[in-house]
Amino acid sequence: MTLAGLLVVAIGWAALMGKLPTLRARGTRAPKEPLQTDSWYRSQRAAAPVLMFGGVAATAGGMAFLPFALGGQISNGLVSGICIGLVGWILATVLVSSVLGRLAAGRQV
Repeated sequence: MTLAGLLVVAIGWAALMGKLPTLRARGTRAPKEPLQTDSWYRSQRAAAPVLMFGGVAATAGGMAFLPFALGGQISNGLVSGICIGLVGWILATVLVSSVLGRLAAGRQV
């Protein structure tokens, strides 16, 4: 989960810097975006802070429990629960950032 959190942070940083290309496979999408690149970049910049915050939080959560999990101090059930919680956190982060990106793409500058 720590690596997944770092990946989300990296994608958020690339979106904030305007480095994500306008591909259908990555980033948040809105119906207008394939036709208007300014809409694409506006949506990516709006979604980036949420992605980065969620990624940092997931990474910190994973790192906080890593020493205990490796040392056998917590049960396997708790480790599984923590992993499921962090996956849920990352999915919620992606969902919220997608909604923010769609809202930002619909606004006119």
